[in-house]
Amino acid sequence: MGYAGDRISMRQSKRPEMSRWVKWPTLDRVGRPGVYVLAHLEKVPRGPADHTVAEVVYIGESSRPLHVRWLAFNRSAISGKKSHSGGRSYNAQFKKPHSTLHVAWLHIDEGNKSLLRIKTKYWERRLLLEFAEKRCFEGTTRESLLPCCNRQ
Repeated sequence: MGYAGDRISMRQSKRPEMSRWVKWPTLDRVGRPGVYVLAHLEKVPRGPADHTVAEVVYIGESSRPLHVRWLAFNRSAISGKKSHSGGRSYNAQFKKPHSTLHVAWLHIDEGNKSLLRIKTKYWERRLLLEFAEKRCFEGTTRESLLPCCNRQ
């Protein structure tokens, strides 16, 4: 007979479903926390977004409603001012949001509020890892393993 810690550590984290790509600035009131992915897409694929495509420029998370974080990103992407570090990186690289910018997201189950921040960080890091692993598999140089606006 095991102890409770065994049951918790043995549980698998079920991947939340990724949304489809939506043109930026959607800034819709997506009122749940989660992880979001920004990409420059000339042609938008159908179905759930793929966070490992080379066009991804940023992967971020929020334990607050996603639209609140997107507003901060947009402010920084336009102005370069402090509000969102990814938005500032975006501004430094692209100056303003491109017409090809799209966002996709996955919601994180809010069940246990004490675990919410840990869950959002986990899924952000997992998506970043999967993005980087694909770059390694493709033979990409070490400098470009992360999306360009995630580098600091």
